[in-house]
Amino acid sequence: MPAMAESMESASGMQEGIPRTEDKPAGWATPAVIGLIVLSAVTILFGLSELPHPYCVSFWLGTCFTSAPALIGAGVFTGSALAGLAGIVGGVFLGIIGFLSLRRGNLFAGSAFLAFAGFFLIYNLAAYSTGYAGAALALIWVLVSLTFLINSLKHGWIVFIMFLLVTVQYILLTIFWWQMGAASKVSTSEHWAIGIEIILAGAVMWYLATANLTNWNYGRKLLPT
Repeated sequence: MPAMAESMESASGMQEGIPRTEDKPAGWATPAVIGLIVLSAVTILFGLSELPHPYCVSFWLGTCFTSAPALIGAGVFTGSALAGLAGIVGGVFLGIIGFLSLRRGNLFAGSAFLAFAGFFLIYNLAAYSTGYAGAALALIWVLVSLTFLINSLKHGWIVFIMFLLVTVQYILLTIFWWQMGAASKVSTSEHWAIGIEIILAGAVMWYLATANLTNWNYGRKLLPT
């Protein structure tokens, strides 16, 4: 098999070179690209839900209330919980992708997809729990994210940046939801800061998926990973 067709699997997303037709394996291709796309979409929607009112309306019911509590009784928050639905669907898909990644022998990527599928499923099944309960949930995922951050640099700077942003995301969520539990006022600037940070994390996930697919498709490293 030529050099470009050799497996270039890494835990960043299992990027692979293009094999010749006669050398293509009979098994499934790497599931990590679609996994990163799903994770990116859910993360960006989650970030949009953390923006201040009115930008968060219809993305995630519950969290948006803290931006304008006086409007709750006015029936302003009546949209579909788009990010909530995406979290459930994304959580299921990420779980499947995680198991497929583990089946392919990729412990890092498989564990990561399953870990974050767990967060979105728990958060949705807990009815978008915030306050002290949400802070405790976010704190647990600070530790989970830190586990992957410690091991991420081996797989490239983009993967390291992605997990750094995800770790910061859960630190901010822990502080944010703790404030809600203590009935402290959450400022508009705080909403903007955490929303934009989460959206940025989702954008890095999208880039990594795009880079992995592009490099696989062209059989050479066109985009850095």
